[in-house]
Amino acid sequence: MHIAVTTRFLLPGGHLEGLGRYTYESLRCLVQQHPECTFHFLFDRAYDPRYLLGPNVVPHVLRPPARHPLLMLAWYEGAVAHWLRRHRPAVLLSPEGFSVLSTQVPRVVVVHDLAYLHRPQDVGRLMQRYYTYFLPRFYRAAAQLV
Repeated sequence: MHIAVTTRFLLPGGHLEGLGRYTYESLRCLVQQHPECTFHFLFDRAYDPRYLLGPNVVPHVLRPPARHPLLMLAWYEGAVAHWLRRHRPAVLLSPEGFSVLSTQVPRVVVVHDLAYLHRPQDVGRLMQRYYTYFLPRFYRAAAQLV
């Protein structure tokens, strides 16, 4: 089985916090427990080789780097959607809570943070608009929410 995984938060240099640490630890276990599966890690920039967690991991760097809401839109709905159309994996796992709307590939989305709803004043204005518009759509489009 081929599983695509968005791995934007596995940042080079190995200094992981929050979503990066969660992504790393979760994927480390999944990759080890399922050697029969091929995991396609979708990075938005050059990756640290230590994130290739097993021989069943295939890295892909898709541009542009997505650290701004407009670039996130370009990355998910452009680069990732195109990659999914070309490779047709069995599922897309999004451990960081963001996903792709323009695909027929089943999606598993992990929901971490609802701060944009509870404390909108703590989220930048543009990011708040991105969250408010896209996150409910990502969640509705997902085959499974975690």
